[in-house]
Amino acid sequence: MVGGDWPLRPRGTYGVKPTQMPRLLSIDDQAFERLAEPYIAATVGSVPRPFTNVQYPASAFPLTGLFSPTADQSQVIGRAELAKDVTGDPEPVIFGYSQGASVVTLYKRDFNARYANPLPDSAIPRPTFVVIGNITRPNGGFFARIPGLHISIIGLRLYGATPTETRSEE
Repeated sequence: MVGGDWPLRPRGTYGVKPTQMPRLLSIDDQAFERLAEPYIAATVGSVPRPFTNVQYPASAFPLTGLFSPTADQSQVIGRAELAKDVTGDPEPVIFGYSQGASVVTLYKRDFNARYANPLPDSAIPRPTFVVIGNITRPNGGFFARIPGLHISIIGLRLYGATPTETRSEE
């Protein structure tokens, strides 16, 4: 057991897609994996397998349909699914693109909070985060510009910038 919580399993890669707009902008799992590979390889040397596409709505009402989840709802679901998918991986490589990068930001904040005060001799996962088209990029991402702004009519919250450090790296 790692940290007493879950069984250990091999390192893998977890991809979080951008907003999917059917018939306009969408990417299937294999194309997304091919898109991610050069960015991940440039960061960690080779893409750890298996590559898991995190399943979440990747939606942003009203852009993705009148009955689709809002961006806030989609990102909350994505964060939970990502956390579930990486459980037990001691060194996950987590890749996010656009809205997927926002999901990765929320996960990274949770990760940093969870391991802020680890118990002595506890095993802490050592994730590698790779994001592109990051709407929460520090000093430049749209969602980093006005943190805390919430446009409730469309369910869009600006969460602020992606943390620049990961707790397990300190």
